[in-house]
Amino acid sequence: MPSADREAVMEAELEAMARGETVDQAAKALGCASGTVRQWFARDEAWRVRYREARILQGQAMAEEAVRIARETTSYASAADRLLIETLKWAASKANPAEYGERQTVEHQGSQQLQVKIVE
Repeated sequence: MPSADREAVMEAELEAMARGETVDQAAKALGCASGTVRQWFARDEAWRVRYREARILQGQAMAEEAVRIARETTSYASAADRLLIETLKWAASKANPAEYGERQTVEHQGSQQLQVKIVE
């Protein structure tokens, strides 16, 4: 595939991810194999950085979709919606662990002093 076409596909892939689509969904819509698209991103540092940024946006889009589904659900569709919501929450936590992951990190600013006193 010519370089210009490849870059257009990669741009479209990033835009689709930012909307919450998976790499597979976007690649299929663009007529490409998802494995090929992933290899393109892996081979170039600049594209890899943009891919990581798109994953963060993808996580946000998935979390927002989960909230929308939860708000619109009815008792009739609640079991299917619950499964979809849980799947979206899981995917959001993997795409954007800093914002939606279960592990919390605590950062401390400032200095700390440790004094050790040895008593014989």
